[in-house]
Amino acid sequence: MLLLPLGLYLPLLFERLRNLKLTIFIAFFTSASIESIQLIKGLTIGSIRTFNVDDIILNTSGAILGYFIFKIIITLLKKFNNKSILNKFDL
Repeated sequence: MLLLPLGLYLPLLFERLRNLKLTIFIAFFTSASIESIQLIKGLTIGSIRTFNVDDIILNTSGAILGYFIFKIIITLLKKFNNKSILNKFDL
């Protein structure tokens, strides 16, 4: 759930990233990078944090959930015709 805000803010801030597949890819890459850094740190200097595949799955799932929250919010704003917020973010 660490990357839930990433799934929410990426499509909000960047128009190119309003695609679910691209958001999933970026979230997966970000989570895998964090886990890889933990693995390298654990192998070199020793650390209590270890590489965990479950974290990658859960963080990517959190970003997907954040993306769907973004879609729900946009749908509600369009339904209630809130043009001021929609125009602010080019939605």
